[in-house]
Amino acid sequence: MSGLELLPVLLWGLDAIGKATVGEAVKDAYKALKAQMPWAADSLAALEQQPQSKGRQMVLQESLEERPATELAALEPLAQALLDHLRREHPAPVGVDIRKLEAVNFRVGTLSVEEGTGVRIEEAKLSGDVSFDQITVGKTQR
Repeated sequence: MSGLELLPVLLWGLDAIGKATVGEAVKDAYKALKAQMPWAADSLAALEQQPQSKGRQMVLQESLEERPATELAALEPLAQALLDHLRREHPAPVGVDIRKLEAVNFRVGTLSVEEGTGVRIEEAKLSGDVSFDQITVGKTQR
């Protein structure tokens, strides 16, 4: 896991903990990951005070990018554990979620989700046309 991949996991953990919407497993996983990052203690403490601050996020990002790949690799199991706990407790929203689809034709019209996944199809057997019209993922500019 690179520094670029680690920052969103930390931010999601901070956000969930800050909203007090998670159980002890997420809090413990975050603490375990944080404990293995003593070189980022000041950056993390500042970010915990202002998690929405782009400046504080950038400082932590730079700190992560400066670490050797071997050091980041050692954090991967802890980051993955945090991510797994977050996904269990707070699955990302999905606009269209299909486990198994068997169809001649399949069409998704206009779909908009602010966060998460637009369309997820685990298994599909399609023998005809497939079309996706306008799918938007992310907040739209107003």
